[in-house]
Amino acid sequence: MLCMNKLFLSRTAEATSQSFSSYLNIVAMDQRIKDLIEWTKAGGAHFPDCLEFRHTDTEGFGAYKVKQADASESTITLPLSLAILPETSLSEFGLTYEDLQSKNIHPNSLMKLFLCKQRSLGDDSPLKVYMKSLPSGEDVGVPYYWTLGEQELLKGTNLHAAMKLKLASIIDEWFAVVSELPESHRPSSFFQDVNLYHAFKSGAVSDSVLHKTTVTGQLDKSFTSFTNYLWAHVILTSRSFPYDLVNKNNPVDGLVMVLPLLDLFNHEPARKVSWDVDSEHKKFSFTNDDFSELPIGAQINNNYGPKGNEELLLNYGFCIEDSKTDVVALRIRLPLDNLGKIEQFGVKLHTKEEFTTFAFDTKYKFKEGDHRYEEFREGVTFLCNWSNLIPKDLLSLFCYLVKNNSEFDVTNVDQISLRMKLEGLTQLRNALEAKRQVLQNTSLPQSAPLPESTDQKVIARSIRNFNNARIYRHTQEKLYVAMIAELKHIEKGLLKGYRSKVISLKSIWKKDATFTNSLLLSLGFDSLEKVEASNFQDTVILLWIMRALNRENYDKEELECLPEWLHNLKTKFPLSTIKVETEPYKPLYEQLFPPLADRIPEVYAKGDWSLEFMAYAGVILSYISYTRGAKQECILVEPTNGATL
Repeated sequence: MLCMNKLFLSRTAEATSQSFSSYLNIVAMDQRIKDLIEWTKAGGAHFPDCLEFRHTDTEGFGAYKVKQADASESTITLPLSLAILPETSLSEFGLTYEDLQSKNIHPNSLMKLFLCKQRSLGDDSPLKVYMKSLPSGEDVGVPYYWTLGEQELLKGTNLHAAMKLKLASIIDEWFAVVSELPESHRPSSFFQDVNLYHAFKSGAVSDSVLHKTTVTGQLDKSFTSFTNYLWAHVILTSRSFPYDLVNKNNPVDGLVMVLPLLDLFNHEPARKVSWDVDSEHKKFSFTNDDFSELPIGAQINNNYGPKGNEELLLNYGFCIEDSKTDVVALRIRLPLDNLGKIEQFGVKLHTKEEFTTFAFDTKYKFKEGDHRYEEFREGVTFLCNWSNLIPKDLLSLFCYLVKNNSEFDVTNVDQISLRMKLEGLTQLRNALEAKRQVLQNTSLPQSAPLPESTDQKVIARSIRNFNNARIYRHTQEKLYVAMIAELKHIEKGLLKGYRSKVISLKSIWKKDATFTNSLLLSLGFDSLEKVEASNFQDTVILLWIMRALNRENYDKEELECLPEWLHNLKTKFPLSTIKVETEPYKPLYEQLFPPLADRIPEVYAKGDWSLEFMAYAGVILSYISYTRGAKQECILVEPTNGATL
C-alpha cells in the first residue's frame, strides 16, 4: 500500500511539475502513415517532400514542414477515386438517396455505417490501409470517450448536458439507419446489436453501463453495433470535408466526404488555406497558402472554420486557449405551442444543428413552409460569440417573454416597448448570471486526477482531457462575463437615451417634496437610505402611483411632479375593466389606512385611496415597471414603443 502511494505521489508530482508540452514525445513517422502515403501515391496522389507526418501522444498525427518551398510546391493532391463519397456508401448497401429520404435518414448516417463495415472487414477491406490509420475514440479525445470521472470535469457547463443529449441523438440515428439495412446486408448479430437500443429507451441502461458498453469495450466485429457506430460518428465528424466542394448539385444539404491523407491536418483558425478541385481530372488538392512564411519544423495546419471550443471539444477532441472564435450556446426551452406566435412576432428560431458543421446534419432539411416545431423540443439555440455577444433574436425573445397585458399593441420586434427591452435585458442578464454561477460552483481541482495506470500514453490522455476541460470552462466563463457586461452597457445606454421616460424612487424622492414629507411625518422615513434599509421601497412606490393616479384631485403646484402619462393610464385601463385581487393587499392596506389619511389628509385623503384602488395601482405598477440590477430596484417606465439605442 505504501509503495502504491509513493508511486501515485511520484506520478502526480511529475505530472504537475512538467508543462503539458512535456508529453509531446515526437516519434518517427508511424508505419501506418507511411503505408497510407504509399497507398495514396499508388492510387495517383501527390505528396510533396517538403512535408512530413509525425505523431504526438496528445495531438495525434500532424503535418510538419521539413524543407523550404513555395506554397504551390507544398500542395497535396488526391484523386477522387480514393475518396469515400456519399455514393460509395449508397452503392455498398444497395440503397438510393430516395430510399433514405423516405425514412428521413441522412446519407451521412449511412457513411458512418460504411466506415463500420470497412473496419469490421479488417484485411478484407479494399480500404484496409486507410482504416488502419484511423485513431481510436480515446485517441481523438472527444468527451464521449473520457472516463466517467473525466466527464464530471465538465459538470456545470453546457457541454455536460449537451453531450448526453447528443449521445441519445446518435443512438436514435444509429438505430434508424441500421433498421433500414436490407436483410442481405445484416450480420448474424444484428438483432443482438439492436437490443441495446430497446434497453436504452426503456431506461434499463444506466450511464455507467452505457459508457462501458459503448465506449470502453473493444470495437465489435459486428459492424451494426453501436460501439462501432459511435466510433464512426467521431471519425466522420472530426475528419470529413463538405461534399459541396466537389459537387455543387447535391440532392441533400450537408453531405460530406472522406479524403484519406488530407484528413490528417490539424486545425488552426487563422491559417490561410486553399481547397481546389480539378473537375476534368477528378482530383482534389489542398494548399497551405502561408507555407513559405513558416519556419522549418512548424506544423502545417488546415482551417476548419470559425468554431468555438464547445464544438471543437465535442467533435474534434481539443480546445484553443483564448480562442477568438469561441461561442456560448444558449438553449432556451419554450412551450412548443407558443413557437408560432414567437415567430410571428419576428424572432427567428434556431436549432443547434443550424450552427454546427456539415458533419452534423443527420436529417433532411425541411422545405420552406414545412417547418416543424418538434425539432425545438430540446430548446431554441442562440450562439453568442465575441463578434456578436448578444444576438438580436436572443434579446428580442426575452423582450417577447416579458410582454404584459398592457402591451397588446406591440405585435412585432420593431415595436418592442422601452419597458419590454429593459425588463428583457434584466431577465437575460439574470439567466446568464445563473449560468456563470453554476460554472463557478463546479470548479476544477488544481491538477489533473491521474489514472491508476502507469502507462505514459494513458496518463498523457488524462492530462490532455483535464487541460481541455480547463480551457473550455475558462473560455466559456470569459464569454459569460463579456455578455453580462454588454447587457449592462445596453441598459445604461437606454436609460441615458430615455432619461425623461423613466422614474426611480430616487427621482420621486427628489421631485415630490410633499410626498416625501408625508413619509417622514407618517412613517418616520427622513431619508431614502432608511426606506431602502427597511425594504419598504415597493410600498412607497405603490403609494406614489396611487397618488399619481389621483392627480386631478391635487392643487396645481403639485401637478408638475405627478406625470400626466401615468395619470392617463387610468383612462386607458379603467378600473372597471380590470379584475383586481384585493386579498394580497389587505394586510398592507389595513396597516396603512386609515392612519395615513387621518394624519396627512392633504395627500392620502384626496381621491380614491380604497383597498380596491390599491390593488388596481398594483396592476398598473406591473404594467409600467421593470426590476433593475442586483439591488432589485423598481423602475417606472413611460409606455414607449419602438425603443432603440
